This record gives sequence, C-alpha cells and structure tokens, in this order.
Amino acid sequence: MLYHLTLFIVATLILLLFRQFSRWQIKQPNTEVVLSDYQANQFGIKHLIILTTITALVCGLFRTLYLINPMSWLCGLQYQMQFWLEKTSPEKPVLEKTSLGCSNGKCQKVFLGNGVPAMARHLTPNERDCIVQCLNQGATCKEIALRLGRHPSTIGREIVRNGTDGEYRAAAAQWRSERRRRERPLQRKMDDPEINQAVRSGLARQWSPEQIAGRLRREGAPTQVSPQTIYTWIKRDAHRKHWESFLRRRGKRPYRRKIAVCGCPIAGRPEIIEQRLRLGDFEGDTVLGPPRTGGLATLVDRKSRFTILAKIRSKDADHVHEKIKNRLRQLEAARRHSITFDRGTEFARCHRLEKHLGLELYFADPGCPYQRGTNENTNGLIRQFFPKGTDFRGISPNEAYQVENLLNNRPRACLDFQTPAEVFFEKTPPTGCD
Repeated sequence: MLYHLTLFIVATLILLLFRQFSRWQIKQPNTEVVLSDYQANQFGIKHLIILTTITALVCGLFRTLYLINPMSWLCGLQYQMQFWLEKTSPEKPVLEKTSLGCSNGKCQKVFLGNGVPAMARHLTPNERDCIVQCLNQGATCKEIALRLGRHPSTIGREIVRNGTDGEYRAAAAQWRSERRRRERPLQRKMDDPEINQAVRSGLARQWSPEQIAGRLRREGAPTQVSPQTIYTWIKRDAHRKHWESFLRRRGKRPYRRKIAVCGCPIAGRPEIIEQRLRLGDFEGDTVLGPPRTGGLATLVDRKSRFTILAKIRSKDADHVHEKIKNRLRQLEAARRHSITFDRGTEFARCHRLEKHLGLELYFADPGCPYQRGTNENTNGLIRQFFPKGTDFRGISPNEAYQVENLLNNRPRACLDFQTPAEVFFEKTPPTGCD
C-alpha cells in the first residue's frame, strides 16, 4: 500500500510540473508564433505522452530499488556483467567448494546478525553466483546440485525462497538470506527450561560442567549442552558468584607457572647425588606469600636435611640469585657441590653460581615436584611457622634465621634422631641415610 501511494504522489507531481511548464512555454509574451487552441492541445498531448513514458521508467526504477537492497542491486549489475563476459566462453565455469569468508585457503568466521556466525552448511555467495550462471545456461536443479555437491532440494528451495518474480539473482538472494538471519530471534540452549533446571541441579550437587554435560548425553537428553556453554552461562548469569561457589576452582583458571629452560635436566645428575652419598648436594625452591609480598628462598641438603633460608623481597631472578649466592658463600667449598632447582623463572639467573661458586646446577622436569621430595617436605615444615597467606614484608631476616636454627636443631628419624646440623658439620657423617 505504501509503495502504490508513493508512486501516485510522484506521478502526480511530475504531471503537474510538466503541465505548468507547457502552459508557461505557450503563454510566452515574446513568442512570435501565436498558437491556436488546436495546436496548443496537440502540443500538450505530445508532452503528455513524453511525460507518461518518463513516469513509467521512473516508477519501474523506483520499484526495483524498493524491492532490492540498493547495494545488492549494484552488486547484481556486477554479476550480470560477469555473466555476459563468461557466456561467450564455450567452457563451463569451474566451481570450487568454498565457504563463506574463505579466501586463499584461509577461512574466517562471518557473523550475519544477532552475533550468530554463518553455518558451514549454508549456501555461500560463490555458490549463489554459480546457481545464477547455471540457470542462465539452462541447467536443472539436479545438475546444479551435482556440480555444487549439494542436494537437489537445497537448490530448488533456494530458488523458490530467494527468487524475485520467477527470476533468481545472486546478490538479492544473499541479501534476503542475511536479512532473515538478522531478524531471526536468537535462541540459546540455556533458555530451555529443562536444560536450565538440569544444569542448576547438577551444580547444586557439586557436579562439574563436564560431569553435567556428560550425564545429559548419557541419559539421551533431546537437547545437548557442552561444558563450555555451562561455563559461559555461569559467567553471564546475574548470580555468577553463587554458581561459581559450587565449582572446584570457584571459576578461576589454575595458575600456570612460567618456566625457565636454562640448565642441565635432572636426568643428567650423577649417581652420587641420586644415592645421597655426600654432603653439599642441595635442592632449591621458594616459599612465597601473597603476590608482591616477598617470601623465602629455601635450600635443603639431600643427605643431612640441613636447611638454609634466605629472605627475598620478590621473585626477581637477579635478586634471588644474589641472596642464594651470599648464603652459600658462608659454607666451605667441600660442603657445596650441586643444587637442583625447579624450573621457575626466579631461578633463571642462578646459572651464574656455576661460575661464581663452582656449583653444578640441575633442573627438575616441569610439573614434577616429587623429583625434589626433600625440598618439598621441608617447605611443609616451614609452613608450620609461616602459613599460607603470610605477608613476608613484615618478617625480618632475623626471624627467618631463627626458624632455620629450629629446623636444623630438630632431631630427625631418618638421621637416627640426630639433628641436621650435627650431621652436616661433623667430620665423619653417618652412612645409610635414605
């Protein structure tokens, strides 16, 4: 209705304009030829015919622009030009199975509206362009489907749904397809009441998203949901904190420590170190407080369990190296042979100890704390004095030294109830300690 009303108004304005122009031209005062009434009527009829023809052309153009998106209409002209150029070639166009957003073998996800990406099974602009070319060559839907690798009903449905007045244009069809997708209401799986209730019940029972999704799949639920969908729903839900409290990690990703790759791997350690046959083979690690509050660098002798603690203000590699070097310099050269560190970045500069103190450095494998079991056990003893969450900015070096003395003068069952200090500093240490 709006289209016809607009055409009527445009046609009326053009008629009135040309009629007024005709009258103005006939009634010119300086005109030498005086027209009779008959000639004037003939002059008006002639202009009326021209006017009617121009109006029809304008209305046809307006109808084309009204039904088709202007950009799609311009793109259609490009497709028509390509078709007339390729029509002169006797060879049929070579078709390639490409997907939307693919070029030079590199595919990108294209969003058509509502934040929903185009599915891989949807017809692409290249395929619609080929449909136009094949239709102009007189190919049937079955032949087109065979060349595109599609089902014949897909081609027939595409022509019917996106054609205009029995004519199929690629640009117009692509625009209609994208418009329908933009206007389609976005449906999320978690909006399904049954799925939503199943997820809520699973979380309330301390189930992980993986367990919930796997259980629904095993029970044959009509709508499946992935673990990532559940995590995304929790993140966007208004009660995010409540649902995260049911998760094992409270919605936090596990901390992954940065790894330093310098140094000889632990597999290269000689047998004398593996069997704990001499003093001076240490294992090193850190005991840290909350972020940016400092901590302790810990060294433990594998044979005697003698412990050295050095207070550090940060995990800076140069700072940690300097603190460890200063403490080890206080020992005799016969009681410092090697250190086995983990692969934390705080030990990235400790390779200098090989040059400064003549030590051999070894690094445990990533994620294998059991390879430094003596050090890990000692860190647990240190936590008795400095529990997790301790702010080491309030701990003085003297307090760390007091804890060091307590540990080194505590009888140990593995040493036949001798203290680590007695074993480490005696001239003939006992043998047979594991």
